[in-house]
Amino acid sequence: MSRTLFWYIFSDLLKIFALTCGALAGIMSFGGLLKPITEHGLDAGQVGQILYYFMPAMTSYSLPIAALFATTMVYGRLSADNEITACRACGLSYLSLTIPALLLGVVVAGCSLVLLSFVVPVATLKVEQVIYSNLARLVANEIERTHSLKFPGAGDDLRIYAEGAAVVPADPARPNEQRVTLVGPMLTQYGPVVKEPVRMRVPTDFWMARAATAVIQHDTALNRVLLWVQLEGGNRFPRTLAGAVQGGIEQTQIGPMVLQSPIRENTKFMTLGRLRELYTYPERSRRMLDATDELIRRDQIRLYLQERAEQINGPARATSVKSGDGPAGETFTLFRGQEPARLDGQTLKLGSAVGTTERLVRFRQDRGGGVVLSVEAREAHVVASPDLEAGRMLVRVELYDARVTHAGGDISEREAFPRSLSVPMSPKIAAVAKSTPADFLHRENLSDLDRNFLRGELFVIGNRVTSELMSRASFACSCLFLVMIGCALGMMFRSGNFLTAFAVSVVPALVCIALIITGQHTCESVPGDVRNFNNPLWLGVGIIWSGNVIVCATAVALIAKLQRQ
Repeated sequence: MSRTLFWYIFSDLLKIFALTCGALAGIMSFGGLLKPITEHGLDAGQVGQILYYFMPAMTSYSLPIAALFATTMVYGRLSADNEITACRACGLSYLSLTIPALLLGVVVAGCSLVLLSFVVPVATLKVEQVIYSNLARLVANEIERTHSLKFPGAGDDLRIYAEGAAVVPADPARPNEQRVTLVGPMLTQYGPVVKEPVRMRVPTDFWMARAATAVIQHDTALNRVLLWVQLEGGNRFPRTLAGAVQGGIEQTQIGPMVLQSPIRENTKFMTLGRLRELYTYPERSRRMLDATDELIRRDQIRLYLQERAEQINGPARATSVKSGDGPAGETFTLFRGQEPARLDGQTLKLGSAVGTTERLVRFRQDRGGGVVLSVEAREAHVVASPDLEAGRMLVRVELYDARVTHAGGDISEREAFPRSLSVPMSPKIAAVAKSTPADFLHRENLSDLDRNFLRGELFVIGNRVTSELMSRASFACSCLFLVMIGCALGMMFRSGNFLTAFAVSVVPALVCIALIITGQHTCESVPGDVRNFNNPLWLGVGIIWSGNVIVCATAVALIAKLQRQ
C-alpha cells in the first residue's frame, strides 16, 4: 500500500474515531451523573468536579465502540464509492487494505490499557471522594429518601431510623465536624455474629428519643471518621427482657465509634501496581485488614471484660480504672453486691436479680483525692469498645434504678445513669492488635465460623483482583479485534451511512462488553460458606476472554472470505 493511500484511509479513521469517542464520552459522563445526583443531592460545584473526573473513565470505555464505528463507517463508505474496487483493480488485497485500521486498533488498544491501568482508577476514586466529601448531607439525604441509615463498623453495627433529618450549619471553629439533626429517631444496635454461614447479627438494644443529633467528625491526623449520637428525652429497650433493664433517658450519648470509610475498597479504584501487590499478598487488602480488625476488637473486648470480672469477683469485690494522666486524672471504682459479676456476650453485668429493689451496686468517681460522684444502683452494665488507633478502651457504665449523690450533697433518683470514660489498654490487650490474618487462620481455638469467614474473604479478594486484571486486558484487546471485524463488515455491507454503520457495529461491541461483565460477576460470586466451595474463578476468566475469541474468529473468517473473492 502506498503512503498516500495509507494516510488517506488513516486520516478518515482518526477523524471519525475522535468525533465518535468525544460524543460517546460526553453522553456517558452525563449519564453517570444521574445516580449521584438523585441519591446524594450534589451541589453545582460537586457536579462540575464529577464531570471533570468522569471524562477519563468514560473516554476509555468509549474507545472500542468508537474504533469499531469508525472502521465500519470509513470502510463502508470506501466500498460504497467503489474505492475498494479501484484498489483491488490496482492489485491491492483486502488484507493490505486493513493495515490503517490495524494500526488504529493497536494504538487504541495501547491507549486503553494505559488509561485502564493508571488513569481511570485514580479518576474513579476522585469521583467517590467528591461524592462522600459532605457526609452530613449524604446522611440527611439518605434518611429523607429511605428513613433509615446503616453505619457499618460503628462498634456493633448501628442503624438509625428517623422521620426526617436536617443538616446543621457548619461551625467555623470546628471545620472537621458535621452535625445532622434527626426528627423522631430510633436507633438499633446490633451484637456480634450469631449464625452461620450468613454471619447474621441480631439487635441488642433499641433507643427511642424525642430528638437526636448525629455528630460526624473526620479525624485528619489518623485518617478516620468518628460518629456519636446525642439523644434527648427518650427510652432504651433491650431486645431480651429476661434479666435486662429498660430505662428512660434525659440525655445520653452513644459513641464515639470509629466508622469504616464510606469509600469502600474496590478493585476498580486500584492502579496496576496495587492490583499486582494484592494478587501476590491478598492479606494486605483493606478488606482483609477490616476482617482482622473485627476479630481483634472482639478479642480485646473479651479480654478487657474478663479482667474486670476477675477483679470485681475477687476478694476486694471492686474494680478501679483511671481515666487520664497526671493529677487531673479521674479514678472510677465499681463495687458489686452479693452476686458475682457475670459476662453476657459482650456485656459485663453486676447487681441483683430482676424483681428486687436492693441497691447493692456502688459506683464512685474520684478526682484529686476527693469523691466527685457516688452512685447506688440495683444493676450495672459495663460495655467496652477498643480504639485501635489510639490504643485505648472506650468504656461505658450504665447504672439502673440509681441514686446519684454529687460532691455538693445533691441527691437525685435516676432510672438510668450512664458514664463514659476512656482508659489505656493493658499490655496484654494491646498486644492483640499486632495479630495478622495468618495468625488467626492458624489459631487452633478460632471458631469454624470465623475461620470460614477469613477464608471466604481471601477468596473474594483473590477472585476480584484476578477478574479485574483480566477484564482490563480483555477490554484493551477488544479494541484491536473489533477494529478488524469493523473493516470486514464495512467492506461487505458497502454503506457509508451513519445508521447502517451503527447498526452493524453495535452487535459485536455489545457481545464483548456483555461477556466481560458476565465473566467478572462469575468470578466474584463467592458464597458466605466456602467449606464446600468450587471456585468459579477460571470459568469467569474464560467468559471474560470468550468475547474476544468470538470476535477475533469472526473477523478472521470474514476477512478470509473477502480475500478469496
